[in-house]
Amino acid sequence: MALKQLIFGLLAFVCNRGSEKSFMTKIKGTGSEEFFEAFFKEISNDKPHTFAVFEMNAGLVNGTLEIPVAAWQVREFYFAFGHEDVKKSVELQGEDQDQDQGQKKSITFDDIVSAIESYFKQYNPKSTKEGPNRFKLNELGAYIALWMKELYRFMEDDSRKRECAHLLATIGRRLLYKMTLKDQKELLKSVLAKPFNGPMFHEYHHELIGWHPMPIRCPAAYEEQKMLVAALIDKGVTPYVISKMPKLYLEAMIEHSKLKIELQHTFGSITEAEIHGKGEDDVMADVLLGKVQAADGEGKMKIIEAKLEGRTADFASGASMSDFEMINHVLKKGGFALLQQDGTLEEELINLVEATNKNDKNIKQAHIQKVNWKGAKWALQKPEEGIKQWLKSAFFLQPRTNVLPHIYRAVFAIPT
Repeated sequence: MALKQLIFGLLAFVCNRGSEKSFMTKIKGTGSEEFFEAFFKEISNDKPHTFAVFEMNAGLVNGTLEIPVAAWQVREFYFAFGHEDVKKSVELQGEDQDQDQGQKKSITFDDIVSAIESYFKQYNPKSTKEGPNRFKLNELGAYIALWMKELYRFMEDDSRKRECAHLLATIGRRLLYKMTLKDQKELLKSVLAKPFNGPMFHEYHHELIGWHPMPIRCPAAYEEQKMLVAALIDKGVTPYVISKMPKLYLEAMIEHSKLKIELQHTFGSITEAEIHGKGEDDVMADVLLGKVQAADGEGKMKIIEAKLEGRTADFASGASMSDFEMINHVLKKGGFALLQQDGTLEEELINLVEATNKNDKNIKQAHIQKVNWKGAKWALQKPEEGIKQWLKSAFFLQPRTNVLPHIYRAVFAIPT
């Protein structure tokens, strides 16, 4: 019996080292090797059970799923509501969105809603009659793209970003109004089944409002993150997803991407009706009213406190200011944090990383990883960057990394 236990123990050790070694081989040349070497040394299977928390949007995957789903609905004219429900679906109740949209001609938010309503009135999605032709769908797509873009712009404004966090979490789901949960899941599955190597965007056009892009390629998982999750599990670390993406979309992404994360450890923005186990009609009513607990900023901390029950996460991975509280919490508790994007990171996050790495332990607790956003992979360091990194580490200097974009690009990216 003792020999059998020894053999099983050795097998577990070899397997654990195997996934860690595969991950370290995968990230060779990305500039993150030193960070992860220190991290894996800090955690071990001998420690009490530990946790890792990940953001899905621009963290585990290279974008959001809601907008490609909406774009698919436009292309197929696939909606469960008719013209009589357009205003209920696309207007934000209790919010004043009217503003000059800066198009060829001054146009208000109400004008956008009315235009969408007119297309639904002319071509009823619930009708068995032939739907709009390609030209008309292109015009409708321009208005829906503009509608989504202006809502994000309105709610991402610094003066109202915090108060609108719950509304931001409902935009994509509004176009699923009156669709059964079963049909919603089938829709997400169908959209995700489309090949990843297609075009990133589709440009919709209307002569009045001009050209407006919508991301049509579904997000793909970063292979490095998938391998990291596997390595963490083998080290006895339980991965959690805490993301402002609604749980419906999170579960679809996890299953499609084959991420080794249990659905019971997945938490997204959720309606009050879902929290209380109410029916589908109540859930969609809350979506339209914005009665949502957004897993964004402070919302993520509430989930961590409730679900981890005071236990500490040893690792956090994020990509924007919506992850600041989560990242800061883990770092203050002595954990490690990974931030990734491919543009300019917000100054507050850069300062947090630099301040954290000026510790007395001579280890790098926080790392900013450059990524190839379009290719869904971590970027390799340029040769000269590797030399500079070596020289700085040789003289015990902390490198100043200045990378990563605003989450707006990942949520509603505009091609450059």
